[in-house]
Amino acid sequence: MNVSDLARYVSRTAWCKMLIDTADPALADPRLPGLPPEDVQKITNNVAGAATLRAAAVVYENTASLIAKHNPQLRDPNILDFGCGWGRIARFLPQLTTVENIYGTDVDAGLIKACHDHLHAPNYAVMTSGAALPYPDAMFDVVLSNSVFSHLSEASHRFHVGEIARVLKPGGLFLGSVLSARVMAQMYEVNTAWIAGVTGPRAEAEAALARGEFVYGSTGRWTDYGIAFVPDGWTRTNWAPALEVIDQFDGAQQINVARRLK
Repeated sequence: MNVSDLARYVSRTAWCKMLIDTADPALADPRLPGLPPEDVQKITNNVAGAATLRAAAVVYENTASLIAKHNPQLRDPNILDFGCGWGRIARFLPQLTTVENIYGTDVDAGLIKACHDHLHAPNYAVMTSGAALPYPDAMFDVVLSNSVFSHLSEASHRFHVGEIARVLKPGGLFLGSVLSARVMAQMYEVNTAWIAGVTGPRAEAEAALARGEFVYGSTGRWTDYGIAFVPDGWTRTNWAPALEVIDQFDGAQQINVARRLK
C-alpha cells in the first residue's frame, strides 16, 4: 500500500494523528515520511516535533475542507505548495491526491533538500523571489500558500499572486493566508516592542490599515521579506482580475480562497 492509498483508507482525523505521531519514533508508522533534524524544522516557525505537526494538521484540515467546499468534484488534482519549507504541510496532502501530483517550491535550498530527503516524491524545486515560478502555464488545479504572503512586500505580493494565477488552470483554486487587522491587533498586544520595530508604532500602523493601505516592514531575512498586513477587502480588489476571491476563512491567519477566472 502506497502513501496515497494509506491516506485515503483512513479518516482525516486518523490521518492527521498518524502524521503527528511520526514525531515520536515509538509511534511512527515506517510507511510515512520522517522528519528532518530539529534545527531544520525550526527554520520555518521556530517550532519542531509534534507541536509543529499539530499546527500543520490544522492548516491541512482547513485546506481540505475549503477545497471540498468549492470544488467537491476534484479528483487527484495537481497541487502546488507555494513556500513549502521542509514539507511540513505537503506531507499531509496525499489524502487529497496522488504523491506524484504534489509539488512544492521555496526560496531556501536547504529546505527543498529536506523535502527531497524525507518526502516520497521528487517534485520540489527552489524558486527565486521576484522571478517566474519554474512551472508552465495552467499546470495546477490548486495552489496553497500558508504564511508566505503574510511576509511579502506589496510589490512581491502582487508579483507572486500574478505568477500563481499564471500556473493555475482556469477555474483552479488558490488558498493563500494573509495577516488581517485582527492579527495585527493581536501581535501588537503580545509582542509590542518587536512588531513596532518592524512595522512602526501601533497607532500609525492601524491608521494606515484603516485607510486601506498595505502595511509592511522588512525583517532583513530575505529581499522583500518581513511582516505584512492587508486591510479588509484588499485581496478582493487587488487579486482581480486574474483571481476572484470567493471565500475567506479566519484561522490563525486569514485564508483567502480565490478562483482563477477563464
